[in-house]
Amino acid sequence: MCGPGYMMCDAVSCSNVQSDAANCGSCGHACPAGDVCVLGGCVGYTVTPVGPAVAPFIDACAASGSATVLPNADDSSVLSPLPFAFRYWTTNLTASAMINVCSNGWIGMDGMMNSSLGGSIPSTFGPHSVIAAHWGDDYTGPLGICIATVGTAPNRQWVVEWDQSGYCCSGGGGGLTYEVVLTETTNTIDLIYQTMTGARSQVAGIEDPTGSQGYPGCPDGTYDCTPTAGSAMRFTLIP
Repeated sequence: MCGPGYMMCDAVSCSNVQSDAANCGSCGHACPAGDVCVLGGCVGYTVTPVGPAVAPFIDACAASGSATVLPNADDSSVLSPLPFAFRYWTTNLTASAMINVCSNGWIGMDGMMNSSLGGSIPSTFGPHSVIAAHWGDDYTGPLGICIATVGTAPNRQWVVEWDQSGYCCSGGGGGLTYEVVLTETTNTIDLIYQTMTGARSQVAGIEDPTGSQGYPGCPDGTYDCTPTAGSAMRFTLIP
C-alpha cells in the first residue's frame, strides 16, 4: 500500500506523484525535458541573465501611488496585495493575493508572514515559495522598501524595491538598491540590481510552494553570489 500522494507505478516501489517528474500526477505521466513536478503538475522556468535594455531598473520609490514600508527595519516583514493575477509555478494567484515582503531581501508568494534572515533554496524547511533577490541578514534604509504598480493592464508590473539597504547591524543607508519585478500576463520574474556597493554573497533564486524544487538566481548557476550593479536575472515561466 502506498501512502497519500504516492502511487504504485512499478512492481516494487511507490512513486511520489506530487514531485516525480517521471510520474507527475499519475503513473507514466512524464514532464517535458527541463520541467519539474510540483504538487502533481509539470512546470518549468528558463533562467537568463539580462541587461538594462531588457530589464531596466524601475524606480518604485518615485512611481505614482507607491507605498513605502519597513524604514530602518531589521528582521521585519509586511503583507502586501498583488495588483493583478499571477501564475507562480503551478499556483494561480488572484489579484489581491497577499505577498510577504521582508526586510531581508526576499518576498514570499504563499501569503504567510515571515521575517527569516537566512536560508537556502530549495529547502523543505520554511519559508516556502521564496523569491530571493539578496536574502540575508539585512537592514533597510531610511525609505525602507518601496512597492509600486507601473504600466497599464494587461502589461502591468509590480515592483518591490529595497532602497539603500545595508547589512545588519550597521543600520540602513547602505549602498544596496535592488528589486523584484513581477510582470502581468507573461508571469516573468526579474531580479534587478541598481547599486551594490559593498555587496557580499547572499542567496538569490526562486523556490516552489513545497520547498522541494528551485531555480538559481546567480549567473553561474548557483544560489549564493554577490550581485553586480546593472545586472539582472529573468525567470520565464514555460507554458
